[in-house]
Amino acid sequence: MRKHAVPATMLLIAGLAVSISLVGMLKPPSGAVPATMGDVYGHALRLIGIRFFGYGALVLLGAALAIGPLARLQPLRFSRLLAYRRAVGIWSALATGAHLIIVLLSANRVFFLTSSWTDLFVRVYRGYDPDGRLTLRFGLSTTPLGIVSWTGLIAFLLLLVIALVSNDFAQRRLGQTAWKLIQQWSYTAFLFAALHIGIMATAGGKFKASPPLMRWSIWFVLGVALLQVTGFIWTVMRRRSSTE
Repeated sequence: MRKHAVPATMLLIAGLAVSISLVGMLKPPSGAVPATMGDVYGHALRLIGIRFFGYGALVLLGAALAIGPLARLQPLRFSRLLAYRRAVGIWSALATGAHLIIVLLSANRVFFLTSSWTDLFVRVYRGYDPDGRLTLRFGLSTTPLGIVSWTGLIAFLLLLVIALVSNDFAQRRLGQTAWKLIQQWSYTAFLFAALHIGIMATAGGKFKASPPLMRWSIWFVLGVALLQVTGFIWTVMRRRSSTE
């Protein structure tokens, strides 16, 4: 339980930081006229929930990926953190799932979609055949909102699979090679999470409700990526020096 207390505390701290930073900034998008003050507060709470778990999940995933290179670069100082890496990764998946659920439940109110949460992922093309009958054709949404939604969903699915096999039983059943390969999907998930944040930061409009948070997130992503590269180079150099 102690191993799970650390990432839970990290999520709480990250979430509180997001909530505090949003004070005074939470308001419906321009052009949206709320019917009551309850709508204003409801909109604010939905945004806090979305960003609480969204940024919290990013921090946890980045921390899980940072533990490995930190332990290689400074083993005496950071090797003890390796025992917490699995728990941090699982909590990242849980936070990502909570983020996705709140987005789906709040899609109409937060993004002011015309129909339902399916608009986040799919576009419906309406037309008429030669007989005048209505025809429907479906395609993937390629709008900034659609790309943001798909990159986030793919990141969640990857993290979900990783979390499901992050236990000793799955490790024994899958074998060390297959199990480790699935664990390495976390790098792909982090890439999609980075795309998720990056597109939001550059798309403009409704996504720029909290630009400082997005800038910090981009710097955080770049920092984790640089740490991974540094850890890789350090490992290669040490192996080469040991064989010479």
